[in-house]
Amino acid sequence: VENTPLAVIEWDHEFRVLRWSPAAQKLFGWKAEEVLGKRFSDWEFVVPDDIDVVNQVGHRQNEGKEHHGISRNRNYTKLGTILHCEWYNSALYNEAGKLISVLSLVLDVTVATRIEEALRKSEAQYRLLFESNPQAMWVYDLATLRFLAVNDAAVRHYGYSRSEFLEMTINDIRPPVEVRLLEEYLASEDAAPQNAGEGPHRKKHGSIIDVDITASRLTFGGRSAEFVLVHDVTERKKAEQALRISEDRY
Repeated sequence: VENTPLAVIEWDHEFRVLRWSPAAQKLFGWKAEEVLGKRFSDWEFVVPDDIDVVNQVGHRQNEGKEHHGISRNRNYTKLGTILHCEWYNSALYNEAGKLISVLSLVLDVTVATRIEEALRKSEAQYRLLFESNPQAMWVYDLATLRFLAVNDAAVRHYGYSRSEFLEMTINDIRPPVEVRLLEEYLASEDAAPQNAGEGPHRKKHGSIIDVDITASRLTFGGRSAEFVLVHDVTERKKAEQALRISEDRY
């Protein structure tokens, strides 16, 4: 208890501090003599928004419903800094089942929590960029060729619902003659972002469009996948053809 790097705090059955280890002092800043005998509510120790969570844990322990448990809440240090902490609690009961004390091992997970929050924000931002992008985009599984994700622009442009897309493979949006070319492309070992070239795609109701495809390999949900951005160049191709006809006529 005295030498473990984890903060060790022991509470009596009324949740007053019985033991405050050197590591607890190092983590939170208060000396043992400053907190011994105090309930956690007697000083600014738990962030107010998390007090209900802490009280619920104590209630379960008082009722004998939680001999061992893990909880997470935010705690103040003596200097007013907020730490995100994981509490590993073990409750001790007498023969009558009454709570005697609770031993808590406290792990500071502030850095890990901040990283998790940053990752969630980053993921949300990239998801927004994907979903709201005006260009049709999707991700498909390189092994099965099934669509794994499609954005709103792809749903609007191709006419398939999102659920229909997720039941299909990328072969289903290509004319049969294009399937062999697709297989040759997928055999490429080049995983860098690349222009996959132009080719025809088929919409839900059978109309054929010309598209320019940019693709890159990635890992998506633990699977080898490819991210695809599609630019419809049908009208541009028609304009180019019309211009060539016009030039030939002149």
